[in-house]
This record gives sequence, structure tokens and C-alpha cells, in this order.
Amino acid sequence: GIDLFTTNLHCNELFQVLVVAGTESMAVTLEWALSLLLNNPHLLKKAQDEFDSQVGKERQVDESDLSNLPYLQAIVKETIFNEKIERLFLFCS
Repeated sequence: GIDLFTTNLHCNELFQVLVVAGTESMAVTLEWALSLLLNNPHLLKKAQDEFDSQVGKERQVDESDLSNLPYLQAIVKETIFNEKIERLFLFCS
């Protein structure tokens, strides 16, 4: 039969690996987005202007604000797309 302790131990280890891998992947994607924005200050300014006009400076952003931030959504989508393409090139080279 299946040893429940071993199965649970393997599941726990797999879960830990997935959490760490997901955290690292997200950190790399955020680093990539910040790098792109800092190297393109006109894009950062446009995103900041959109953010300030839709959310303001008096409160924190809320999930309901996201539909009013199309430029920020485009930045996120483009960052994820470019980061995946870069990984593909690194993997295939």
C-alpha cells in the first residue's frame, strides 16, 4: 500500500518547492518591470500620471481600481510577456 507519512512528506516538500519557485519567479518579474520603467522614465511618468488621476495620493489602490488603469495593465502584460520570451531565449541558447 501507500505509506501515508511518506506521501504527506513528499507533498509538503513539493509544496515548499513550489512556493519558493513561485516567489523567486515573481521577484524576477517585478525586478524586470522596475528595470524597464526606470530605464524609460517617460513610461514611468505616464503610468504615475494615470495612477494619480484614477487613484489619487490620499488612499491606497484597491482591486476595484484596476479596471480604470489600462496603462498599468498593459505594463504588467508586456512585462510578463517579455520576461517569458527572455527566459525562452536563455533556455534555448
